Amino acid sequence: MIFNGGLSCEFQHRQSRGSGHDGVAFARAPRSGWTPRGHMTATAAIVDIKDYSMRQLLRKRRRLRRELIARLSKGEDAVLIAPALLCFLHVRRDLGNAMQRVRAVSATLFNLGMFSTEQALSLFRFKPGDAGHVAALLRIDDETFPGRHRVSSLERLCIVLRRLSSPARWVDVEAVFGRCSSALCSIFYETIEALAERWGDALCSWRGDLMNERAATYARCVQDKGGAMDNCVGFIDGTGIFVSRPGRGQQRSDFSGQKKTHMIKFQSIVTPDGLFLHLAGPMEGRRHDVTLYRDAGTDAMLEAGLLVQGVRSCVFGDNPYLLRTWV
Repeated sequence: MIFNGGLSCEFQHRQSRGSGHDGVAFARAPRSGWTPRGHMTATAAIVDIKDYSMRQLLRKRRRLRRELIARLSKGEDAVLIAPALLCFLHVRRDLGNAMQRVRAVSATLFNLGMFSTEQALSLFRFKPGDAGHVAALLRIDDETFPGRHRVSSLERLCIVLRRLSSPARWVDVEAVFGRCSSALCSIFYETIEALAERWGDALCSWRGDLMNERAATYARCVQDKGGAMDNCVGFIDGTGIFVSRPGRGQQRSDFSGQKKTHMIKFQSIVTPDGLFLHLAGPMEGRRHDVTLYRDAGTDAMLEAGLLVQGVRSCVFGDNPYLLRTWV
């Protein structure tokens, strides 16, 4: 619901183009937002963020300016022009605020050294001194993206880490990196694709060297946190990524009866320190976790991989997984 304190700019502008059904987005708006008894009126509306983009605001300002000039040249009464004038002032105000934000974002330069250790761990999951070392180990290169965006390897890594650390829209991250949403989106996906091409095999293959080195440490960490077993070194579970309703006959295969939506599924084995020990997928969203476990050959992989120096380790899974000495 949109409460009109005075005149509704959006509806007053659409009023000259006709009205729709009562109570929907394009209903004719009242002349004033206040009733004779002093109560505020409410008009239902569908608000689209695209209507308030910089490009749309510039177009609306030009259109309203031409309309005001034409009506003033005809000598129309000021009372009749007031709604269009008020709408023009509102558009000019929104455009000014948008331009001010663009200038503020453009004046920002990203510097990881300006973040405290606590802030860096919260936003990027790494200490400021460790992020550069991680970027070098991942062999992320400095690159120039379309639109002449020159980005260092450290900034590319921080953009990826900020996006993955917690849910955030690109517009919320603009002030952190001093770049527009479209540039941040392009940098993120290009970096993810480069990392997946170079290091994708490390996620989808069994990390036997890592398990041989850290099995005892992982088991001790789980037990210290209250685990009932002294040989648990990781956790296995299936997870789904929600997707839009697919086409080409894939709606039924990607629909999850449990979540009541379309998704693609993965099976992940994660260690206590948050590292992926193995990742399998993607598969159709309708598949059960046990089906994914069987089709990925996880049973034989765990049986052989969790026998470390003669000691049988195991991973913990929820009820769908069949009880084994290694699960």
